[in-house]
Amino acid sequence: MDGVYFVSGSQADNIYVIVNGENSNYDCGGEYPGPTADWEVILFFCISGAIGTSVTVFKTTVEYMAMCEVEVYGY
Repeated sequence: MDGVYFVSGSQADNIYVIVNGENSNYDCGGEYPGPTADWEVILFFCISGAIGTSVTVFKTTVEYMAMCEVEVYGY
């Protein structure tokens, strides 16, 4: 898995992306602190060889976040 594209709203500050693998979880770029604007596209690069079955996007603060689309690409 090479990258996770996240189309943000203004709520995408302080987010973290992880690829969930069978035996390991892979960090994709660390925490994105923001700030973000509406419709901004954020790209998180994962380490080479990251393989997983799901992607977790979470906030490191207690604020709410709503998502409608996350695109995952691999080569």
